[in-house]
Amino acid sequence: MWLDADTLIRKLTNNQKSLDDFQRIFLGTGGNTGPLIVTYTFDELVQDLNQVAPYDWATFLRDRIDRINPRADLAGIERGGYKLVYADKPNPSALAVEAALAAIPGKGVPAVDAWYSVGLTVSGEGKVSDVRWNGPADKAKITPGDKVVAVNGQLFSPDLFRAAIRDAKGKTEPIHLLIQSDSFVSTVDIDYHDGERYPVLERVEGTPRISGRHHQAPQALSPSGIQVTANDCLIRVSGICGSSEYLSVASIDTSYPTGSLLRVYGRSDGGSLERSGH
Repeated sequence: MWLDADTLIRKLTNNQKSLDDFQRIFLGTGGNTGPLIVTYTFDELVQDLNQVAPYDWATFLRDRIDRINPRADLAGIERGGYKLVYADKPNPSALAVEAALAAIPGKGVPAVDAWYSVGLTVSGEGKVSDVRWNGPADKAKITPGDKVVAVNGQLFSPDLFRAAIRDAKGKTEPIHLLIQSDSFVSTVDIDYHDGERYPVLERVEGTPRISGRHHQAPQALSPSGIQVTANDCLIRVSGICGSSEYLSVASIDTSYPTGSLLRVYGRSDGGSLERSGH
């Protein structure tokens, strides 16, 4: 939503102002007082946005906060000169984040990330960690905690599962799985035929690029640029899981005694991740 607001402000002001100007007003109330818990109202939020760029911000916020939308808000991405597409391979930034997550002791990433294809994520041992609502796997009645024992008549492996997704593309034969749920074993067919799918932002030629500081070409992130400890749990802060040029990663310290300490890292210049706040 705030990316949408940022690109809209830039468009309304001919790229002379941005969300940064709103933050100076909204967060600067009362001057530089140090950390404080200060409440605010919806009307104050609208008023501060209107100081930056006059617009019907009340409707803008109500539409994106109060209403149920079946899809993510992509207006900010599209207004910035990009469109969301799906590729058959993850982009370099997503691969780099997965490598960083896998390097954390006791943590890790799914061995099969088929979230945008069959709609599930699976560990290296075949355990289903999550299922996308109303996706092909969900429609096949697969649930988190189930274990994939076999794929198309062969014992499960991550490579075999990915190959089955690719091989089913353009065909009518479903993907046959042997699923263990608690002490029960059953055969499940996933009716999916579009191959592997990973979200990627693609530049729309001929459209203006509405951006500020973050307009250098994307580069693969270096996992060594993320300084974490064994107690940290990295999460990707993005509705499309880091497929955009500007990637944010949050590190949650699970050992923090009174709650989780959240450190946000952002790549602002195409280089390694740097701490940008907490």
